[in-house]
Amino acid sequence: MKITTEFLIEIVMIFATAYENYDVYLIMDFSALIVVNYIDIYYYQTVKDDLKSEVEDSKYCMPVIKKRVNLNSLSKTQKFQFILIKMCF
Repeated sequence: MKITTEFLIEIVMIFATAYENYDVYLIMDFSALIVVNYIDIYYYQTVKDDLKSEVEDSKYCMPVIKKRVNLNSLSKTQKFQFILIKMCF
């Protein structure tokens, strides 16, 4: 939930910047994006978590496990996610 919220905040700020008509507001929005970026970086550096250490140790690589998926055993949400992933990759 927390990651989703942070991601959506970033998306909203990018859209807000993209739709500005005046230079002053565009500069202010861009400055806000930079500030949020620095806040994200400092927050990431302060987090002490086993998962963060594990991801950094693996050099941010995710293992790809290929296996057959039985669509009948998936929930509607999982089916939707599976189809989206298949369409994108």
